[in-house]
Amino acid sequence: MKSKLLLWLAILILAIVPTAFGAIRPSFRLDQAAWKATHIVIAVTTATDGTFEVVESLRGDLHVGARLLIPDLRPLGEADSIASYLAKPESVLCHPGSHLIPKQPVGSRVILFLVGGTHQPSSDGKAEIEGWRPSDNMDSMQASVVWIEGSGLYAFEQVQNPGLPLLCPLGKSETDVRNRVAEIARIQSRPDPEQVVRRVLTQPSKGIYVTTGWDYKQLRLLGDSAAGEVLKLIEGRDVPKNEMAQILLIIQYSFESPLGIKVDSDRQPKSASILVAKLQRMPAASGLKEDFHGTKKVLAAARKANAH
Repeated sequence: MKSKLLLWLAILILAIVPTAFGAIRPSFRLDQAAWKATHIVIAVTTATDGTFEVVESLRGDLHVGARLLIPDLRPLGEADSIASYLAKPESVLCHPGSHLIPKQPVGSRVILFLVGGTHQPSSDGKAEIEGWRPSDNMDSMQASVVWIEGSGLYAFEQVQNPGLPLLCPLGKSETDVRNRVAEIARIQSRPDPEQVVRRVLTQPSKGIYVTTGWDYKQLRLLGDSAAGEVLKLIEGRDVPKNEMAQILLIIQYSFESPLGIKVDSDRQPKSASILVAKLQRMPAASGLKEDFHGTKKVLAAARKANAH
């Protein structure tokens, strides 16, 4: 009897905990999606649910007329169109506020932020490109698309936790999205090392974790150029402990993915090695032995990666 009571208690706890404490669920984030996506296209819905036809490519090698098979974007039977949702009384959290992929009329436009894909035809013999993955960091295709309805843009957002992501106004125009995609492409081609380093160093001295993911993404493209900018900024002065810890994290993130660094000459940690040696001669270095050890390991891995 006691064992059965304990079993039912455990089941009850497992049922209640997710509801009580909730969970972070996928939400569309323009910067994140545009940074990660290999293909960004304006497409239209077709008569086949989950299949889209490209009308314009903003990034990648897809041509107008290409048909994309994305099963995760097939609406369920009970789903309705965005226009139908908007015609109903406004929901409390956001409008249209549905948690379902909308069932849009044929020819409705979407902006797809996709990764990968294969040019192999689907099993039914149609020339559809499949194998697409989401640009969302939580691997949600639902959070990798923007629906266009008239002049309004809509995407899924977890408005409250606990709670499912809901279809909400994006708060940006189509022109805004296009401009931001183009801006991110320019930054990815060559971030400005001085701006990135200055921005990170002006953050509160609690480590780089207080900076935005945007700064982190740019640092990973900079490599040795980030260390070069730091050397200019600290020239002729001692660096306090908190700032020194931040600098060491900048170096680590700059070489976290050596082969992803944009400029080949920045893949070798030459300035970074000089910077680490310079910092170690300063008084504050004595309290950061573990930080220096971790940084040196990252630089050693970068040298090894570039040796192959």
